[in-house]
Amino acid sequence: MKIKNVVATALLTLAAAGAMAQSTTSSVALVNSPSGNLSAGISKSFKFAGAFEDTYTFDMVSSAAFLNGTLSTLGAIASDDIDLISVTLNGKAFKLKTFVFDGNADGSERATLGKTLFGSELTLVVKGVVAPTLAAGTSVAATYSANFNLTPVPEPETYALMLAGLGAVGFVARRRKTI
Repeated sequence: MKIKNVVATALLTLAAAGAMAQSTTSSVALVNSPSGNLSAGISKSFKFAGAFEDTYTFDMVSSAAFLNGTLSTLGAIASDDIDLISVTLNGKAFKLKTFVFDGNADGSERATLGKTLFGSELTLVVKGVVAPTLAAGTSVAATYSANFNLTPVPEPETYALMLAGLGAVGFVARRRKTI
């Protein structure tokens, strides 16, 4: 009888271990704006306490781009608290800050990255712990969300065309003054 209990406990522990590891890999679509800039939003909800590592790959950007972004969490109680360990984009670390929220010393956390130049491949990695004061596998309701803005860097041909246009305008303006 005791062996059955031990085996059942071991099986439940192994099943719960899978629930505790909440790592995902996702692709993120970039949205075009009329100004030519791109943006993306991410949101992830958790149902169980425990460590996580999420990887997001952004749709291909045609050229290099300047990117800035913010990832934030908000939790007034232990069951909706997320502690961020690290947030990186192509290995570049975001700045992490913790704020008091509704009596929770680290109830609000923000990871920010100022305007930084990146190539066309973008990979975001978010590492953290959901409800760190609760046992792994405990049922929770926690969420993080992020927003990113990208400004593509013009191709060299764009600059060449712009300079040619400015040269033509200057040439026409100069000819008009001499007549």
